[in-house]
Amino acid sequence: YPPPAPQGRPSSSGSAPSSVRLPPVTIPSVSEVADSDPISVRSPGSVRSPPSARFALIPIRLEDDISRARSESRELASKLGFSVVGRTRLVTAVSELARNIVLYAGEGQIELKLLTSPQGLSVVARDHGPGIPNLEQIMAGEYKSRLGMGLGLRGVKRIADRFEIQTAPGQGTTVSFSLKVM
Repeated sequence: YPPPAPQGRPSSSGSAPSSVRLPPVTIPSVSEVADSDPISVRSPGSVRSPPSARFALIPIRLEDDISRARSESRELASKLGFSVVGRTRLVTAVSELARNIVLYAGEGQIELKLLTSPQGLSVVARDHGPGIPNLEQIMAGEYKSRLGMGLGLRGVKRIADRFEIQTAPGQGTTVSFSLKVM
């Protein structure tokens, strides 16, 4: 099919204009779709949940989701007043956990939740993958993954103010950590 005839004044050469102005298109971020505030959650019958219940939930399946988790965590840390170093620590830890989900479990989610006392963030990375059979070796620094450097979980533990991991063969892994605003 031929393209539609150009609208407007023809150019001096009689050919179609070299550019066409289209209305701007904005694609909302995940946080804008859920609510204009990325850490707000609406519960049935209420305008907003109390601050203690505010969080962002980021599904992780693909490499692009790692980038989105990094971006969401950076944005949230900025809003909470984390320093540049604090934001970097948070984004690094979230990135490591999201990458582990993609590489080892195939899919999962990362939850970012506000902490009020002390002010900070709680992060929970959850998957239903194969679990981690050699967790003790990994945490002791005695194991190097063929897919990574073997420093991900140990690095997150060093960065975090609080760190927990639950895993079982065939039942997946849940890593929780928190960081205070710094």
